[in-house]
Amino acid sequence: MPSTADLTGSIDWGDGTSSAGGITGSAGSYDLTGSHIYTEQGAYTVSIGIDDTGDDTGGGSLTTASIADAPLSQGPTVNGSGIAGVAIDGLVGIFSDANPFAPTSDFTVTINWGDGAPATFGTISQPEGVGTLFDISGSHTYAVAGLYDTTVLVDDKGGSTTSEFGSENITSAPEPGTFLFCGAGVLFGFAGLRFRHPGECSARKTQSR
Repeated sequence: MPSTADLTGSIDWGDGTSSAGGITGSAGSYDLTGSHIYTEQGAYTVSIGIDDTGDDTGGGSLTTASIADAPLSQGPTVNGSGIAGVAIDGLVGIFSDANPFAPTSDFTVTINWGDGAPATFGTISQPEGVGTLFDISGSHTYAVAGLYDTTVLVDDKGGSTTSEFGSENITSAPEPGTFLFCGAGVLFGFAGLRFRHPGECSARKTQSR
């Protein structure tokens, strides 16, 4: 019977990668072990090869590795704000995938804005790169002021899902004679009114000269 020193093992993992395997055992009974990370779910045909360097013989076998989709998890809650009649466009949810190799193309996102309007599709980005949190963005216009609960559903093409919950605090449009101000801007004068532009952060009354 060959010793483990005479045996070498190789493993083709079925996803375009292969590696050497470790062999343990004695007296004709041996175990081949290996380690591998699959980047996508699916069923993979694994090919195992064994060579006996002592007498130049070898053999092999096939098996199947069934890899399930990694779970998704909700990230920090996103609560936003806006003005009735003015489109909001920005972050509405954050989630993570236990598979650090998952690309944004794996996911489909729908957003329920909480005001009875039809759900819309969202866009996904990964600002900090592969293996980090995913950001969900969307655009919507609320017709009436109020506090709305949002629900974002994330579907992974492999079957995993997660729901993101947040809110949008929508205030009424400013009264006539007000303007929206957001930090420093260029000072303009027109028709006896002074105001700064651009901005949409807080309402201030226009001032006559």
